[in-house]
Amino acid sequence: MDDRSIDTHPDLMNPDWRKHAEKEAWAEVRKTQRKKRGFWRRPSLWVVLGLVVLVGAAVVVRQVKGQTTNDPAAAPLTPSSAPTAAPSTLPRTAKVDLTQPFLNTPAALWKDGLDGLEVPTAEPLGTITADQVTSAYDQVKKTITATVLDRNGIEKRDHGALYEALGARSAKPVKEVLEGPDKTKVSSYLTEVADGFHLLPAGPRLKGKLSAQAGERKGEVIIKASYVVAYAFDAPDPGKLNGPGDIVAFRREEVRYAVYTPKVGGGVYFDGGESQVFSMACGAAKAGYLAPFYSEVTIGNGPGVSDEARIYDPDKPIDNSGPGCE
Repeated sequence: MDDRSIDTHPDLMNPDWRKHAEKEAWAEVRKTQRKKRGFWRRPSLWVVLGLVVLVGAAVVVRQVKGQTTNDPAAAPLTPSSAPTAAPSTLPRTAKVDLTQPFLNTPAALWKDGLDGLEVPTAEPLGTITADQVTSAYDQVKKTITATVLDRNGIEKRDHGALYEALGARSAKPVKEVLEGPDKTKVSSYLTEVADGFHLLPAGPRLKGKLSAQAGERKGEVIIKASYVVAYAFDAPDPGKLNGPGDIVAFRREEVRYAVYTPKVGGGVYFDGGESQVFSMACGAAKAGYLAPFYSEVTIGNGPGVSDEARIYDPDKPIDNSGPGCE
């Protein structure tokens, strides 16, 4: 029996070999191990990721090559049949199809954009007529579109549609934030994709609802919005993705909007709320932007989200308890 310690193996004593082996091991671990996906909230950032590290032993790594979307030799992607069911949480591993990026995610059966937003039939609210409530709903729908769905705003950072939806007076304080020097505050109002990343043609998809109640001020309608949006990112090498959670990020919102009738000045105002982003790149989220999970390798030891399924359920309140992304 050879009782020599593995720590004295000639390869492990070679610093160049150890550096190479460690690098290759991390690459393989990232591909084959599930990362625990955490969440980010305003104003703090929350994310938990787990990795298994093999230390003090020789590791043989098998490199896996995937086809890139820019490779002319890559086989063309063809849409598969429409899904009939959706998982309640992101799976450990699953097929990734860039033509149907929401397949095998909780958003598999959601509708595109505002089609996924439930709006009840408008009813009078005291002195506020049903038509005025309908108008308030429409204004909030335009605001939601501009903040989390409009690709000009999300990818090109053109927020003209948002300013128009809010109205000149109510848009002024929002514009000061969006065009100010502290970009970390931008995500409090809307979604912006980080530089260098692009959304796929599919989506964004949304699931949510609106409700209305009379405000305390004259001519004021309070619209409550509870919804979650799913964003699908392009990936340069889809063959190396663990699952759709690597490219699909979710933004959960509970927002109050104060909408005023024209007789009292009109306009839509943000009146408080909470949000969280799940299955995203932590570093980009800290800077106020949204980027796909595959773009970063973050090592952490904190606990994961206790009830991931509630993130995708607009009928449940947001749970912002949890560890921080340090």
